[in-house]
Formats: sequence, C-alpha cells, structure tokens
Amino acid sequence: MKAGGTISFSENPSSVEVSKATSNSDEPSCEVIARWVQFEDGSTWGDITYADELLRNRAAIWNRLKQLDETYRNQGREQFALELQKQGQTEVDGYLGHLRSVQVRQGTEATINELEGHLTFAAARHVAGTP
Repeated sequence: MKAGGTISFSENPSSVEVSKATSNSDEPSCEVIARWVQFEDGSTWGDITYADELLRNRAAIWNRLKQLDETYRNQGREQFALELQKQGQTEVDGYLGHLRSVQVRQGTEATINELEGHLTFAAARHVAGTP
C-alpha cells in the first residue's frame, strides 16, 4: 500500500488500538501499523502470533462457505437462502453478513455468484498453503 492509499476490512479487526491525535489538524486521518500480512501468492510477512486467530477463523469461515454451497447444490436456492440466515459462530456470522447484505440488495442469484467467488478465492489460498 502506498502512502495515502485506501484499505478496507472485510470484518472488524479483533484488536484496535486507539491513541490521541498527533496532529493539530482538523483533517481526519488514520495511522495503520501492519503486524502481519498475507500476500495473494500465500507468502507472509510479520509476526505470525498476530495471525493465529485470523487463520482459525478463516478455516471456520471456509467450512461454512462450503456447507452453504453444498446446500445450494443439493437442496436448491430456497433452502440455500434459509440456511444463509441461520446464525452460528460470531466470527463466521460477521463474515457472512456480507453475503446476507448481497442477498437483501441483489437477490439470491447474486448471492450464489458471490459465494462462488469467495470459494474460488479460498481454494486458491488453500492451494498456496494457508487456510
């Protein structure tokens, strides 16, 4: 990321440190310190202890995404839509909130397409050796 660039999070970070502003400017600003990063090719940088929880959550999310895909393929769109609304683990639900939002805004077909994109991305990561 370049200075002045934009970053977005798919979920709220599990720990956020807030400190007082170091500038007298009225302009909004944010300072981000990267402690651990995983790159698209699967390589990583930083202290793996910061990633432990993330990697555990990622495995649980991937399992839930695969379950949703199986429900769609075996039981159809309506059952998929019902299954998506079921609440479970907090970490997984936080991630699934995105799919639920797509379903409300764009419908079940768009949500299934989004699910397939998530599964493709997760499978590529898995092949690279990380959950």
